[in-house]
Amino acid sequence: MGRIGIFGGTFNPVHKGHVRLCRQCMQQLSLDSMLIVPAKIPPHKDAPMLAPSRERIEMLKLAFSGMPVEVSDIECRLPGKSYTVRTLRLLKEQYPDDTFYLLIGSDMLYTFEQWREYEEILKLACVVVGARQEEEYRALCQKRLSFGALSDRILILRIEVTEVSSTEIRAQIAAGYSPDEDWIPKEVLSYIMEKGLYQPFSEAALCSYEQSARRALRDKRFYHTQCVAKLAGELAVCYGADERKARAAGFLHDITKEMPVPDQLKMMQESAIITDKSVFANANVYHSVTAAITARNRFGIEDTEVLHAIRYHTTGRAGMCLLEKIIYTADAVSYDRTYKGVQLLREEAFQDLDRVMFEVVQFTLKKLVKDSVPIAVDTVSCYNEFCLQKEK
Repeated sequence: MGRIGIFGGTFNPVHKGHVRLCRQCMQQLSLDSMLIVPAKIPPHKDAPMLAPSRERIEMLKLAFSGMPVEVSDIECRLPGKSYTVRTLRLLKEQYPDDTFYLLIGSDMLYTFEQWREYEEILKLACVVVGARQEEEYRALCQKRLSFGALSDRILILRIEVTEVSSTEIRAQIAAGYSPDEDWIPKEVLSYIMEKGLYQPFSEAALCSYEQSARRALRDKRFYHTQCVAKLAGELAVCYGADERKARAAGFLHDITKEMPVPDQLKMMQESAIITDKSVFANANVYHSVTAAITARNRFGIEDTEVLHAIRYHTTGRAGMCLLEKIIYTADAVSYDRTYKGVQLLREEAFQDLDRVMFEVVQFTLKKLVKDSVPIAVDTVSCYNEFCLQKEK
């Protein structure tokens, strides 16, 4: 009968704080082994820039090499979100005679009652929480008492913590910096760089955006997405813009195009970024807003130019940057478009981007007026700006 620790989390990426915590818990609890269980989809928080499960598993193996630790892919193989109670039940079937010790973050104990079937979790495993300071230790002990008869299933340990977060590491890598060597095992950092993880415009990231679009869209729409990304990249090279950013925006500009309209409307309302009522009145432009929200929240893209290029690729706006104009134009004259005159416009886009874009804006306005569709204020502002520039 063994004593097995269970350490779950996104580990996105794993860092030295995780390794140090694991060592301390194993030592203080006299554990025979530790199961590291990366979550596929965490239920309690958003996970921007979440690396694929297989990549996080490989990083964990590198980080815990040489320790009596096993990295389990049990949650990564299960469908849907990763719920602890489900994982523990499955592990209990594999280790029926062993005692489990489940490690959770100190802040999580205060909301532990909100976990799915938390009482069942406490029956399946002792919950272990680490306190960094004496004041925190006393507060956690007080919280422990609120669990009544189950309080003896919660253990509070005094631990020393390495102050580092996966969020900080991702942010530094995305910004082109190398994280402090005291934060992350060098083998893990080398793996991240080799695979292009957490670099939003690396070739690996672009491939993941393309694959995400493939899963989200039907064949015809996905082909359009590929065509826009290709043309956007070519236009970026022509005009001196960032080719990878252009392709990223191209792959993601229609990522929510086939999401149900009510779901898109809800996402827009919850984001609270839309004040122009005409946008809400035209469901055909919803996807440009929700795609930008998705690019930021799901894929962790913080680059303003890319987010704006996605956000305004249907309406346009005044004061568009070069990348915004490229995506707007690439979408309108992409290689899959077959309307009369599009081939000439596509060729001219490499000679005079503004002139072609102005023609597209004029065509869009005429169509909206003809169809009696509300016109976004941004579209009118875009048109007016081109007119004023033409007069000058």
